[in-house]
Parts: sequence; structure tokens; C-alpha cells
Amino acid sequence: MKKITALLLAIVLMCGFSCGKKEPAESALPSEIAESIPTETPEPTPEPTPTPEPILAPNAGIELYKEGKTEEAMEAWAKIAKRDVIGAGMLHSVALKTDGTVEGVGFNGHGQLNFADWTDIIAISAGTYHTAGLKADGTVVVSTPDGGMTNYGHEETEEWQDMVAVHAGYCHTVGLKADGTVVVAGLLNRDKYDLSEFTDIIDISTGNSHLIGLKADGTVVATGNNAASQCEVSDWTDIVAIAAGNQYSVGLKADGTVVATEFVDDMFFYGQTDVSDWTDIIAIDAGYSHTIGLKADGTIVTTKETAGNEYYDDTGITTAKEITDVSAIALGSYHLVVLKNDGTFVSTKMINMEDDQYGQDDVSGISSVMPAYRNEVYIRKYYLA
Repeated sequence: MKKITALLLAIVLMCGFSCGKKEPAESALPSEIAESIPTETPEPTPEPTPTPEPILAPNAGIELYKEGKTEEAMEAWAKIAKRDVIGAGMLHSVALKTDGTVEGVGFNGHGQLNFADWTDIIAISAGTYHTAGLKADGTVVVSTPDGGMTNYGHEETEEWQDMVAVHAGYCHTVGLKADGTVVVAGLLNRDKYDLSEFTDIIDISTGNSHLIGLKADGTVVATGNNAASQCEVSDWTDIVAIAAGNQYSVGLKADGTVVATEFVDDMFFYGQTDVSDWTDIIAIDAGYSHTIGLKADGTIVTTKETAGNEYYDDTGITTAKEITDVSAIALGSYHLVVLKNDGTFVSTKMINMEDDQYGQDDVSGISSVMPAYRNEVYIRKYYLA
């Protein structure tokens, strides 16, 4: 019995010793040493790469509109449709301001400048004797005639809806609808044009008596007077912008070169279609007897660079070529207006005539001009993608 008791006592003592034994505590480092030891900085979470906005097909707005998706269609057209912010007529100049109003200078004998009550304008066009504007709601306004010519389409255009582009011609107005079709109003009305081929259109331009339309596939259609072969555009391809001048047409290709119709009337040929050597062009316009191009570097090129004809104003052409940092161009019958990237609005005459006899070149007082929107560059991305 004593042995059993001794054994139990020994077990209890061993257990107590073992259970009471403590592990040595981890020694703490002095604070100054601990602070000097670099700690690992966790890698920052990378920002998600934004998904690039898809390049819309040139006919994206048309297809959406045909599907009944009017709001989405207009949003697509806003990215693709040509939206001119400056314009030059025969004897007047206009500019779209950032508040949606329009300001102009020059001759107003036919009501060219009768647009004081216009609001919510998103694009403008200056014709020979009138001005047209596209409103944000897809309607069109035309300056009210004031003597002289009496019908530019100002009454007919009041019925237009869902318009995405407008162009003012000699004494008529042309509109592009969201469904890719074209309407005409004014003295040169629909009866004067065969518009049967004007479908899937994404841009329009009209001269004195002919109309051209750019189709979504990069081809061009034309109708109207073809006496000088100004409508011979059926073989053009990869076109991203168009311009109709007086008896001729020009087109900007996706590669930055320019094509023009062959001018067959020598009496009125001043070199306005000599554009075959132009490169790096991002915008074009055509006037009465000259063509102008905006290069990617913000400089200007013109036809008839060494003017051998007294009809040209050598000083004006030289001045135009010296303008830099250009964002938009517009060519009238006798003068050129230019918008620079800093918002400066300038003008120079292109034809020998009395110096600015109606004040169409006096544009320096026009400020807060809407920044230019180069839809040609955007559409070119689609063709070159």
C-alpha cells in the first residue's frame, strides 16, 4: 500500500511540474531597431484598363434609326455626322457660338444674316444668298429672305424632322435625314434632282446646281447639272468627306489624298481641280474657282499656288498658306474663313475684288466659336482599321 501511495505521489508531482512549466517568452526588439527594419509594401491594385470605345460603322445611325431606336440613332449620328461650325457664303461669314447661337458679318441684302433669334444650333452652313442651321432637336432653320431672292426653302424646311446634317446651296437647302435619305427645298426643289440613289447617305454637299452625297460604303452619288462633268463621281472609292464647288466636285479619301472631277469647261477653269499631289489632308472645301485643304499638321493648301490668272488674289492665297494651328476651314465664292485651335476666327480674300467691300472678312470680333468637330478623322479610322 505504501508503494502504491508513493507511486501516485510521484505521478502527481511530475504532472504538476510539467503543467506549470512556461515556454520562454519571445524577446521584444528595441523600438528604434524595429522601426529601422523595412516592411514590405503591398503591390498596388492595378487600375482596370478602360475598354476602348468601338469605332462606329458609318451607317450605325441609319441602322439604329431604321430599327426604331431614335435616341440611340441620334447619339450615333452625333459622333459621325458632319457638323460645320463656321461658314462662308458669297459675301457673308458666319460662326456657331458655344451657346448655340449664330453670329455673322457681311452683306445682308438677301437676309443672309437674319438669324438673331436662332437657338440650340449644332451645325451651320452658309449658301450663296442664305444661311441654314441644324437644331439639336433635329429640325432645320433657314434665314428669312429680305428682298432679292425670296425662296431658299425657309418655309419647306419648317416641316423637316429627324435631320442630322444641312447644307445651303445657291438658293436652295439640302438636308440629310437620320434614315440616310436626302431632302431638298427652295428654288432648286426635289423635281430638279433625281434622288433615287441617295440612300445610306452619311454626308451631303451642294454647289450652285448639283448635289453630291457620300454613302456609308465610301462611294459617292451625284445629281443635277452635269454640264462640266461635276457629277462624274461613280468611280470614287474610300471617300470620307466631300465638297461640291461651282461646276466641280472633290472628295477626300481615307488615305489623306484628294480626288476631283475632270473640269471640261475651259472658260471657267482656274486650276480648282488640281489636287492630285495633295497628301495628309483631313478636311476639304470647294468654292467658286478654287479648292482648299486642311492638312493634319494644321496648315492649309490651296489650288493655284502660283496664280498666273489675274482672277486670283496672290496675297490672299499666300496669307492662307501662312495660317497655322487650324482646326476648321470654310470656303465662300470670294473668301476663306478659318477657325484656329485657340478659338481665333480669321478670314482672307481669295479673289481680286474691292477690299472686303461688304465686311465679310471682318470676323475678328466674333468670339466664343464652337470648337471644330473633325468627323472626317473619326470616319477615316473606320476605313483604315
